[in-house]
Parts: sequence; C-alpha cells; structure tokens
Amino acid sequence: MINENQYRELKQEVEAARNEATRAQGALDQLIDRLKDEFECESLKEAKTLLTSLETKREEADEDFEKAFADYQKRWKES
Repeated sequence: MINENQYRELKQEVEAARNEATRAQGALDQLIDRLKDEFECESLKEAKTLLTSLETKREEADEDFEKAFADYQKRWKES
C-alpha cells in the first residue's frame, strides 16, 4: 500500500510526463507544418522520398563539379 507522500510524488511524475508528451506533440505538429509549408510534403513518407531525391541530385552535382574542375585544371596546366 502506498502512503500519501508516495501518491503525491507519483501524481507529480504523471503530470510531468503528461506535460512532456504535450510539448513533444506540439513540436511534432510544428515540424509537420514546416514540412508542408517549406517542402510541400504532406507526410513523413513524402519528406523521406524528397530527401532521398535531393541527396541523389547533390551527389550528381558534386560528381559533375569534380569532373569539370579536373577538366579545368588539366586545360590550364597544359597552357
């Protein structure tokens, strides 16, 4: 059996957990709204797909840059 102090402590812990869950839900809602506004993604799945696509494009751009830079250096070192 629990005494009154244990009950009050438990009640405070439950309230703290409830408040933390509410804050976490609010943060999640803000992030989802930001995804919708900034990236026009309606779901986390769409955001992950967009991220994968953007990462692929970035890698391709990096490769193109490295090739162009190597060509530039080769051309100007020969001159």
